[in-house]
Amino acid sequence: MNGYPVLLKVENRRCVVVGGGQVATRKVTTLLDAGAKICLISPVVSPTLQQLSDGGRIEIRHVAYHPDNLTEIKPFLVIAATDNPVVNQQVAADATQMNILVNVVNAPSHSDFTNMATIQRGPIVVGIASGGTSAALSAYLKALIESNLGPEVEILAEWMGETRQMMQASGLNQPERAVLWQKVLDSPILDLLRRGDSTTARRLLDELLAEGIR
Repeated sequence: MNGYPVLLKVENRRCVVVGGGQVATRKVTTLLDAGAKICLISPVVSPTLQQLSDGGRIEIRHVAYHPDNLTEIKPFLVIAATDNPVVNQQVAADATQMNILVNVVNAPSHSDFTNMATIQRGPIVVGIASGGTSAALSAYLKALIESNLGPEVEILAEWMGETRQMMQASGLNQPERAVLWQKVLDSPILDLLRRGDSTTARRLLDELLAEGIR
């Protein structure tokens, strides 16, 4: 399955999850981490989901799915995560008719998007997708990459973000800025951060930027 990879902004947007089991619980947790406002539709829900509802973090409608649910809620996206393929397909058909983004678990052919295995270090997000062919392979690759991405990546990303405006106002054109950033990445800064020497790492970054902008 070919796709166009994006990082979808769902913060403060209404999202519907249909289903109340383990898969639905994982989807809800991921959406909550992204700041979504979630309405869950399922007659029966997991203890974790009920706790989230009791704490006011999600809304639960303890009913069987009906197309009127989407008409009323008007969500940004829908995830069909029940253990009933017929219900999941109905959710997909209704969402498509209403021009709502939909994901059907274990059925990428009925989905507008599939979820990625992700690694996050501060503002840096690495996504791994298998096109719905193998969640096990995605998990394996995630573990492989994750072991090489420590907190030093998050620190450097924050520093580079702090200096971005200065770089844009420096008078350097885009190719020149790219060369300077490459010098930063080729420097020992990440190694210094891995060793816990953030003072020397930051001083080196500042020196490289000052030299490159002159």
